Amino acid sequence: MITRVSIVTGASRGIGMFTAKALAGVFGHHVIVTGRQVAKLEALANTTDGAMTVAPADLTSEEDRNELYRIAQQCCNSEGHHFFGIVHNAGLLVAKPFDELDEQDWTKMWEVNVLGPAMLTKTFTKMLGDSLGDGYGKKHLVAISSMGGFQGSKKFPSLSAYSATKAAIASLAECWAEELGSVGVHSNALCLGAVQTDMFGEAFPGLTVDIQPEQMGHWIANFFSEQYTFFNGKVLPVAGHDPG
Repeated sequence: MITRVSIVTGASRGIGMFTAKALAGVFGHHVIVTGRQVAKLEALANTTDGAMTVAPADLTSEEDRNELYRIAQQCCNSEGHHFFGIVHNAGLLVAKPFDELDEQDWTKMWEVNVLGPAMLTKTFTKMLGDSLGDGYGKKHLVAISSMGGFQGSKKFPSLSAYSATKAAIASLAECWAEELGSVGVHSNALCLGAVQTDMFGEAFPGLTVDIQPEQMGHWIANFFSEQYTFFNGKVLPVAGHDPG
């Protein structure tokens, strides 16, 4: 029996947390949950019967990325466990008018939203290439983007830098499909619309929407785990509301 080993970044809260819970509890993955809030990751892992491994990490750190690789190797040493892929969910939003954004704001969002996922994927290219994945050689990378980064979508004030980085990660997901397709990797980007998360509240204070992170997390887990054979190199809008 195959157990797929997958990584969810930014898993300590919100959409990432619920994506990890659904992957472990509904879709049978062994999930490596990573983020910076150790206590929350451990609390999340304690809700499963050994189906999660906690791996705190700052994904902008090469040392932390290499440690995450070591932990994934260790998980895949268990009989029947094969590395399947990554949900690149971790993100940073600094909401400021364009003329107030400084170089540090741009650099921070670029490092977290684009460079971190790029370097993490690079770290795992050998494991992705060598792994049986789903048992048939297929693996999946999913980049969580935003409707703000979806070409032609409605844009909002104070989100220019965030939207630009989310457009970049969506394009990068398309590129991964080409760069890594020869070793069985499918890669897609999901451009999420409004979900009632802490990050949404920071971007749109006082605004409420009816889509909850638990709903979106389950949907993403299903897409990542079950729909990869139908999509590759795609940037898909997942939105019930305009703000994103």
